[in-house]
Amino acid sequence: FSFLSVFTHTATLLKMATLFLDVVTYTLMACNFILSLTTLNWTICFSLLRDYPCIKPRLPVIPVIIGTFNTVFVAIDRSQILLYSHPSLSLQFPGWRLVNGVFIQLWIGTLYLSAFRAWHMFFNLEFNKSLADKKWRLYINPAENAWFLKHRQLYGNPRKMIFPFLIAWAVLALPYLLELYVSDAFSVASRAILIGQLLLVTLFLLAIWRKMPVFDDVWRIRNDMILEIRLIVLGMLIYAVLGIAFNFQPPSVNYAFLTSVLSIVAFLQCYAMLYSPLKRFRLPTFACWAHLVSKTATLRQRMEVSQTQYRVKRALTTDGSACDQPHLSTQFYKLKMILLHQDGFRLFAAHLMRELAIENLLFFVETSQWLDYVMQTGGQQAQQAKDAAEIWIRFNEHAPRSRIVCWSAQDDRVVALPHDLLDATLSSNSTAPSAHSGARPSATMTATASSAFSKPKSAHASQLTVDLNLDEFELSTAITDPWLQCVKLFRKYVANGSYFCINISGENRIKIYEYFGYDTTSTTVDEELVEVLKEKCNNDMQQLMRIFDVARYSVFRLMIYSVSRFEASDVYQEYFITQRNEPS
Repeated sequence: FSFLSVFTHTATLLKMATLFLDVVTYTLMACNFILSLTTLNWTICFSLLRDYPCIKPRLPVIPVIIGTFNTVFVAIDRSQILLYSHPSLSLQFPGWRLVNGVFIQLWIGTLYLSAFRAWHMFFNLEFNKSLADKKWRLYINPAENAWFLKHRQLYGNPRKMIFPFLIAWAVLALPYLLELYVSDAFSVASRAILIGQLLLVTLFLLAIWRKMPVFDDVWRIRNDMILEIRLIVLGMLIYAVLGIAFNFQPPSVNYAFLTSVLSIVAFLQCYAMLYSPLKRFRLPTFACWAHLVSKTATLRQRMEVSQTQYRVKRALTTDGSACDQPHLSTQFYKLKMILLHQDGFRLFAAHLMRELAIENLLFFVETSQWLDYVMQTGGQQAQQAKDAAEIWIRFNEHAPRSRIVCWSAQDDRVVALPHDLLDATLSSNSTAPSAHSGARPSATMTATASSAFSKPKSAHASQLTVDLNLDEFELSTAITDPWLQCVKLFRKYVANGSYFCINISGENRIKIYEYFGYDTTSTTVDEELVEVLKEKCNNDMQQLMRIFDVARYSVFRLMIYSVSRFEASDVYQEYFITQRNEPS
């Protein structure tokens, strides 16, 4: 009787333990689905609001990709791992470990994408910091080699820099999957490869965290990146300790909890990338609300419009008669006031650097000066084009003059360079033509070899060729052809991968490409682009002046919305409010 009683109690306890494990398993699965639905909601919100100025500099395509994958990863893969890890349920199928390994490698791939995004954000912050510092460092050493300014078109180009991160991930992912396929077990070799992958990305993220510059950007990108790095590194360390050091193996309860840790890490990764920026700037965090907001007129006005819509919806005119929105009309006149102020350009440019959007102002200024030049040389046709479809803004006389449009020999002040740097610069100018100039450089584009060796490098040329790596825009003589000036501005601001590439939609960028017959996969010289442009415009000056209409309209809208944030700064209060109210 005593033995039977013990056996009965033992069986009851085992049933209760099994029931408890069942409850825990299904509870963890329910938590996985809740986490995945939350992540999916944030991903949809982030995708719908990706064109907001505070979201655009964050490279939104990467968080959207990571959020989409993590939704599937947590909801499906982690849940089936829980079922397989349960002793009584034990959901098994052939090749389970290989499928699990594929999902784990794809998740580690998202970590490498996060590392790539961290690098891109880090480079942008350092670049804008270098631009802001250049105004005083130039007085100490005009030929100083600022690395981030010089290499933006290579190391700051996301289309090029994503490949090293993907290659580093793939090089270790393939051996890991091969080891799982051969051994059909989580062997010591596979775990060693996993440790190597996690260690590599962890060290890189920690290096970015340590080197992250202290830069007062309006969008608080630095704060969000540090939060993201902290959560990812902490989660990876916990996962590595539990999964690798303790060697948890399925099916077991320990492996089930390890799976839940990985789900939480993936969720925190999306929290830092998706939810934190939305919450910081008080944007909608529910998909339905975000959808409604994205369809409102406020957001549509921040988008670029097509060439045909431009003539219909052109709401910004010099007299304000066509503007049907009081707020935009007010901001429009405030922007005019700022640009006419003697210190306005300098202060507003400094603010745009904090917004990581200085290229908007630079593009608008240079194209405005180009249009003024076309007006002077184009006669009545150009005047008619101005009256028809342009946003015309006057700038203060202290605003900088475009080197492409307003070339002046007085800018070529001689500067003494170190002998090795001077020799290298002159040698590169004489032997290596620009990528855009073909085998035979144009006289209007770069100085000839004889002129380069006959006189020292000018201060302007040294700043472009040594510091900014913009030697293709350094001119030895003035460009008098407005068509060639247009090509130069296109290469500098519109072409993908250009040094100051402006933020316009892909659709409108492709339309501008068509005017020039530009192809990103081929190398064309400026003279070829000029011929195509003349053919597309029927050699008509009016059509030439309309080339950048949509691009100018788009960046002008962005600058108008920057004005409202500029008004909240102490600088604006000091220079535009306090000084105006002071008695003369």
